[in-house]
Amino acid sequence: MSILSMLKKGWDFLTNLVSRMMQASPTQVRANLFTETHLRVDQFVAPGSTPGNVGICLSGGGSRALVAGMGQLRALRSIKTADGRDLISQARAVSVVSGGSWLTVPFIYLQAQTSDDQYLNGYVADPGRLVLTNTSGHSPAETLDQIPDGNAAKGPSDESFGPVLLALQVLFLKKFWKVPTPYLWQTAIGLHILKPQGLYPHNRKKEPTSLFSWDAATKQNQIVSLNPDLANATVSLVADGSNRSKRPFMICNMSMFLRMPGTTFEMLAPVQGTGFGTGIFGSVDGTDYANRSPGGGAVGSFAFSSSVAAANNPVTVSQSRQYALMDMVGTSSAFFAEALQNIFAGWRQNADKLHDDLMLAHPHLTRWIGRSFPADEQDEAMGMMTSMSAATGDRSKSMGVVRDKLMSIIDDVRDLSPEYAYWPVKNLTVQSNNPVTRFADGGNLENTGLASLFSYEDIDRALAFVNASKAIFACSLGVFDANGQEIPGTRVLLDSQVPILFGYQPWQNGKGYRLYKGDPNPVSPIYQHNQIFPSEAFADLLKGLWAATGNTSDPANMGMKDNATVSGVNVNPPLFKQTMMLQANEWFGVRKPRQVTVLWYYLNRFKRFYDALQPDVRAVLGNFDQPDSYSSFPNFSTLSTHLKAQQINLMSNLTAYSLGNSEDVAKITSLFTDP
Repeated sequence: MSILSMLKKGWDFLTNLVSRMMQASPTQVRANLFTETHLRVDQFVAPGSTPGNVGICLSGGGSRALVAGMGQLRALRSIKTADGRDLISQARAVSVVSGGSWLTVPFIYLQAQTSDDQYLNGYVADPGRLVLTNTSGHSPAETLDQIPDGNAAKGPSDESFGPVLLALQVLFLKKFWKVPTPYLWQTAIGLHILKPQGLYPHNRKKEPTSLFSWDAATKQNQIVSLNPDLANATVSLVADGSNRSKRPFMICNMSMFLRMPGTTFEMLAPVQGTGFGTGIFGSVDGTDYANRSPGGGAVGSFAFSSSVAAANNPVTVSQSRQYALMDMVGTSSAFFAEALQNIFAGWRQNADKLHDDLMLAHPHLTRWIGRSFPADEQDEAMGMMTSMSAATGDRSKSMGVVRDKLMSIIDDVRDLSPEYAYWPVKNLTVQSNNPVTRFADGGNLENTGLASLFSYEDIDRALAFVNASKAIFACSLGVFDANGQEIPGTRVLLDSQVPILFGYQPWQNGKGYRLYKGDPNPVSPIYQHNQIFPSEAFADLLKGLWAATGNTSDPANMGMKDNATVSGVNVNPPLFKQTMMLQANEWFGVRKPRQVTVLWYYLNRFKRFYDALQPDVRAVLGNFDQPDSYSSFPNFSTLSTHLKAQQINLMSNLTAYSLGNSEDVAKITSLFTDP
């Protein structure tokens, strides 16, 4: 080893030692409280010209939601109005959930080394230009087997982003890097989604060493002026520049478990994370894990997860480290932590399965370790991988390695739920030792982002991208009104995230869509507080989406029985504009009933896109009329976290084309006009 390498290693050791010492002892910081009961975007940012006061919603759905959303933002960036501004730049806010946060949070905070076009890829106006592989005369954006450097889908395109490999990585992070269990999922997401974009600086323990704000003025006014010691801290700020789309105000949606007095059932409270504050603006039932009534507002995001040392505004809090983007994005997508827990349960019951999975994953894990960690941190983990390789052909020996290194910690990863030290802004009191409360995926409560978006009273219109795993189908029963009568023309099956916004329970076989109101034993009671739109408007939405795809016949005439479903003609993308009265909802902090307009986009295959493709590309997708062809494209399973380049590029081009083509662009631009 050279003297220079030895000096560098020594310097890294000293800086990480200082970091560990700082993290070990709680520090005090001051932060502003945001206690507004009537939220407005312009309380936080000067949004500039936003005709129509439009908010964009990007739903959850893992890698499917990331990729579909990438195409949708790509199209919005390509559509420009007469003044030369693209539609992202004219949006007032963007509300994101789970997989939608994987795409949008890095986009909002994109670093200088990555352009917007690299991150979203270029818009291809003619799907007939798409080619299967590198072909002369075709750009990288037209090449289906290529993912550009810096692209949002780089993480999902890597095989190490599959569920089993993610589960193994979590075990390695626990075993070799001693990451605490409540932060394991967030750490994995930080490494895959944020670190490639320079948004996850961390110490040797993988604790984030940065915080986030909005712009330089916000950092100065809300962080540095209150905490001069943080003047030199690494702070992620909103992307800006002449070649970038202007970033809208961002809401990242999470949820927090609530204890319900007298029951063992836990509800969820909606949690908003922004570049200004993180907290609960709604008024909810139940308590946090310290038996306090949650809500009342937010604290400066960097100071979230802490104990109150002085109950003022600005508040003084004690915390071991500042809250970071990794915490927010990982919590928003914590549904996948539950999926990993199921894999761990299988390994606990069958060590041979863990062994076999590890052997199959060996080359991918080795590459993941090599690119994720400095060389001087890899020794123990790489040593285990070397031992496994050396034991190839000797199962008893390699099983011994597995039992010695990994089976001993399987019991430590039974629950990967994120945990943070929450405290309510209302009835603020000093706490000497604030307990942690479990948090959950924002989509476990409300997966569209619409409820939190409309809590901001200067949002009048929404472009709602519902990137669901279920395509639109005709089904056997439709919507039943308050009198128990089925409404004609409503036998259309949508994902459960939609009906709950209208006060309807998810569709059930033999029952159809039934109201929550008046049902003493509803399905999915966790959604019973989600209504923000009139119940009678749900039937109109089903009819509108069904007709928008090109279906002219009543779905009831398609002969459906029991839980059977059949797809319609699906000629066009499901885009439907709906104007209705927004209802007050205290749970989500929606306090101003008003007329709003929603342009719904529902992820679905459509024939116009297929017909525009070259025959060899179309052949890859298979039979259009077979819903399960090409893994049910574009409605891939939520658990399919790893997607191949071809899947990614076909889906993102489908969603981009469905917005940017000449037949549909007017529907989009009509939102971005003043009344």
